[in-house]
Amino acid sequence: MNQLRAGNPKMNFCMECQQERPTVKSFIPPDLRRKRRICLFCKKPVEVEPKYHNQPKRCALGKFHLSTLEAAHCDKLHLMQTAGAIYNLRAHPQPRFDLVVNGEEICTYVADFVWDEMRDGVALGVVADSKGARVEVYKIKARLMKAVLGIEILELGREF
Repeated sequence: MNQLRAGNPKMNFCMECQQERPTVKSFIPPDLRRKRRICLFCKKPVEVEPKYHNQPKRCALGKFHLSTLEAAHCDKLHLMQTAGAIYNLRAHPQPRFDLVVNGEEICTYVADFVWDEMRDGVALGVVADSKGARVEVYKIKARLMKAVLGIEILELGREF
């Protein structure tokens, strides 16, 4: 049984609330051996330490992103949408794709951005991900997206 204890609250951000919130430690049974933090208000898990030493940052719209690179891409994409180059930009909340093989869900891919654009008079959907480093889990999920759904992920690097 999980027990909550109001210890030393630490300021983090909650991806569900989109607000800075203090968090409390949640103690997990010893067999799982991992610590979690949950938002005091919405009771959802909160990312405490960045996985790849990235710095969470807000974009111009005030939404939290998991890295400064992702926030910069969001700003550029919103400018492109305002200019009419792209439309129907979806970034908040991040779009999710369930990858199902033979009726069994293998994993879920969470895209950073999805938008529509016109190419040669045809509307095309684009799935994009901000990438500083291509880790193994991403490579596997990208291949699954291509194989299962036929969607190729556009990688937005630092030069975007």
